[in-house]
Amino acid sequence: MEGLSKIDIELLVHVTSSLQRTVARFYGPQCRQTLMTSDSGRVIVTSDGRTMLDGLHVSHPIAKMIVQASNNCHQYTADGSKTFLLYLAKLCQTLDTYTHLGKLNVQLSFGDKSRSTSNQVSHSLLEVRKKQLPSVMRQILRQSLIWMDNFKDKRQILRNVAVTTLSTHFSQNMSRFFADKLLHLLPETPSEELLPSFIQDMVQKFSKVHIKVPNQPYSNSMVHKAFLLRRDFALQCHENSDGLIKILILCNTVDGVTTESEPSEVFQLHSENQIKDNAEHRRKSVEYFVRKCAECNIKVLICSEKVPDFAHSVFRDYTISVIHCVLKEDIEFLEHISNKCSIHYFTEDIHSQNIFTARKCETVLIGGQKFIHIALETETPINHIIVCAPTEGLCDQTTLYLYQALKSFEKCFDIREIIHSFQLPLEQSMIKAGDMGLYIENDDASNKIPDKKFVTKCPTLVIPGGGVFETLVGIHFQNISKTTEGTSVSILSKIISESAFNIVRVLHQNTHTVLSSEKRQYLEKSTEIINKIQKGELVGLNRRGGICDPLAKGIFEPLVSKVHVLSCVIETLYQLLRIDRIVSIRRTSDLALCTSSNDNSDDE
Repeated sequence: MEGLSKIDIELLVHVTSSLQRTVARFYGPQCRQTLMTSDSGRVIVTSDGRTMLDGLHVSHPIAKMIVQASNNCHQYTADGSKTFLLYLAKLCQTLDTYTHLGKLNVQLSFGDKSRSTSNQVSHSLLEVRKKQLPSVMRQILRQSLIWMDNFKDKRQILRNVAVTTLSTHFSQNMSRFFADKLLHLLPETPSEELLPSFIQDMVQKFSKVHIKVPNQPYSNSMVHKAFLLRRDFALQCHENSDGLIKILILCNTVDGVTTESEPSEVFQLHSENQIKDNAEHRRKSVEYFVRKCAECNIKVLICSEKVPDFAHSVFRDYTISVIHCVLKEDIEFLEHISNKCSIHYFTEDIHSQNIFTARKCETVLIGGQKFIHIALETETPINHIIVCAPTEGLCDQTTLYLYQALKSFEKCFDIREIIHSFQLPLEQSMIKAGDMGLYIENDDASNKIPDKKFVTKCPTLVIPGGGVFETLVGIHFQNISKTTEGTSVSILSKIISESAFNIVRVLHQNTHTVLSSEKRQYLEKSTEIINKIQKGELVGLNRRGGICDPLAKGIFEPLVSKVHVLSCVIETLYQLLRIDRIVSIRRTSDLALCTSSNDNSDDE
């Protein structure tokens, strides 16, 4: 009887093929867009792989596992979901084909003690992941450093990376437009050492520095100086002058009424005097607080809670403007960029550390929405990006694409990840080969990698795009399959090679203008690309499926992101092949047969 491992691989082929067909047409620059609707009737137009996968709401347990693995990979790179599925589907398809052809050379009987197909493949896959994959990555890293050696302008590199990332979703002109806006988020002249940390800080704060403005054309998107508060004045009476405006933030009520009281709580006052005394007490509390603010020359109060209407007249008498109902996260962000802190009760003393100073505090109108622009006295490199789009759904998707591009900036400097994941050598010869300027500062006498600090003068790890990375992966694993011929590692290397070349094939199919001649032209182009890259030349595919020099066209991609997706795919396939051992998805009758056969063998 044939083992269920072969049927399990066929199941993987069915599931992965179905998922990759959903996203394959949307892979590559300026690809198609898909229209999706939610249960509530919301319409989404997108070309983002993760958005499409989340919209499927898959229920099959294997499919859910694959989607979750893709999402885990996406959390690190913020991109690559489509590439992930294209890799994985082709790996499963080729593995199934080789199994049927008998190239894996294993017995598929449950009664035999030899490893099943999935066990043998997973064992060989583990060896490929631990030994061959790091070797391939080292070679690709060296080659990319050589190709990128002449590119020293980091801003131009980052701009090209952003354009390449955004070109999947927008036209070339719009991709360049948004790439320029993202570059304007960065400080004008940061040092090489500070640029990576600043980009990382911007990625973490992106939810606070982007503002979505729907019902506007894309071209209205802009970068605005910090700080924009998503509120309007409840009371505006401070005078605009050339002097500095002092601002105080209160994270509580202005009259001492606790914010933790129940909304339905009822106070029983038995006489008019009690009502009057209660109102008078609240007013005196407000007057006490306002006088303290006036003594410190406070001109603007930012309050996290609603300021009662009766208190407005008190603030107006002292010409103090009021902004209330401000979100806690906005207050925390303002505290962060100003290095000041708010007060948490109206009776607290006001110190210099509590007073925010701004050059101006005024209302601005952006896309029909009112914001308060607080220009702090100390210039801050933090800027806001105003994201405009024709609809609310497109505005959400544009924000997602811009975050992906900003995340790709971060991945261009992620040296630690690629060195730790693949144990890349730090010999001086390799460093000089790419003029990388990398050296190590050791805090102690230990030689362990995690205890070392990595400092770089030119840390951008970028590889030319247009299918160059996938072609290199295909070539290197093809060479490994030849040098290890006769082993299961050779077969696995050949399967990975075919999967990598398939990525280039799909890229050409989606970018080629004439579908009738696409297959024939791809064979001619792929042969030419492989031959030239093997000779050390650099060629790839452009936006129209033609052969080009990616460096001349400005097609750059973060190397770490490409490596991470491939590594995650191999890890996912390894887990899928072992799932039967973990959760036992075989039929009860087959398991009984397998157990009976094993028992008989043991008796013998």
